Amino acid sequence: MTAVDGRSDRLDDAQMARRFADLDAVAAKRRAEDGANRKYEAAVANLRDVAPKDRSKAAQDAERARIEELAQSRRTHDEALGTSQQRYRA
Repeated sequence: MTAVDGRSDRLDDAQMARRFADLDAVAAKRRAEDGANRKYEAAVANLRDVAPKDRSKAAQDAERARIEELAQSRRTHDEALGTSQQRYRA
């Protein structure tokens, strides 16, 4: 019976650790997404200060940077979840 209780405790600990790791990954992804969106909004707001002939390129660059940052945040999130899953299975 003690062995069963010990395994149950270890399983509970592993599930809790995984849950916290998952929550941390989601929170980090949201922070990264919010940062990317703030940078994009700032770049769009600054477009009025850019010469009219360069605005299109500046807008495209801002959008491209935002897309890259969002993709990086998704990759980081997915890697963190994968690592958490591997630790849980171990």
